[in-house]
Amino acid sequence: MCQECTEILNSINVAGAALIEDLDREKININSLEKVLAQLDDNLDDIEEEAIYDNSKFNFTIPKTLQTYIPETLNWKNLSSGVRTAELLSNDGFNLDIYKIMSGYKIPKHTHTGYEYTMVIDGGFTDNNKYFGPGDFSLLDHSTEHSPKADSDKDCYCIVSLDSKIKLTGPIGRIFNLINN
Repeated sequence: MCQECTEILNSINVAGAALIEDLDREKININSLEKVLAQLDDNLDDIEEEAIYDNSKFNFTIPKTLQTYIPETLNWKNLSSGVRTAELLSNDGFNLDIYKIMSGYKIPKHTHTGYEYTMVIDGGFTDNNKYFGPGDFSLLDHSTEHSPKADSDKDCYCIVSLDSKIKLTGPIGRIFNLINN
């Protein structure tokens, strides 16, 4: 998803192609291509048609590797005035959610009782003086207190997995934690 990674991959592909060109060429049977194409035609009936994901739910493209996790209907819930979330997958203490952080919104200061895994899929946010954009990944645990803030000009969409609870740490958050325990 990131431009720098794409450029590195393109460089690797060019280097690989150059290496293949330098290999000794072997003589092949003139009918080899026809044989391979015939085998492909024979196997077409065995291949199921791949579902094409409808990206119209978002104003950006969901990466192909994540498309199978996005259900037909997203049941959005408000976590706060600036954060909405929808569950993508839940399994024995493991969950995968999509978060929408409204542009310019700063999530209240908090930490975690376990791990928080986050990958930005559109937009971006700044957290503890580090910027995270599309394709960037963040892994945090109980030792990090943070308060991410979405870009001021665009909503931020992230895939988030938590294996524990969020613990609010600001003054109001500590009162909230007492009420909810």
